[in-house]
Amino acid sequence: MKLLQIVALIVAGYIAGLFYPFWSLAILAFVIGFLFNLNGWVSFFSGFIAIFLLWGIQAFWIDYETSSHLTDKVAPLFYSNNYKLIFITATIGGLVGALSTLSGSFFRNLFRKKRSNIYYQ
Repeated sequence: MKLLQIVALIVAGYIAGLFYPFWSLAILAFVIGFLFNLNGWVSFFSGFIAIFLLWGIQAFWIDYETSSHLTDKVAPLFYSNNYKLIFITATIGGLVGALSTLSGSFFRNLFRKKRSNIYYQ
């Protein structure tokens, strides 16, 4: 189930990235976190892993295809090299995905019926 959420988030995030702006990924991660019935930590880490991989691979691919022209100019601003900049990009995306899926999971818990403690001791 966890792997299914990761794969669904990667595929849907890539397709959404083709047609919608980058911030639509947070909305998509929220919806996927709502649809999958996972607890908080599992939802957080699966969202982080999925978006970290998606943004990291996309950033590396764009860097590779453009012969690192942009990252060669931006990386000195952060006192780092190209690969650290790609890692920073993937980490920021991973945190956005993680918090969005966690929010979706918590939003789902709002509508869950609570057990009455009459029969449970």
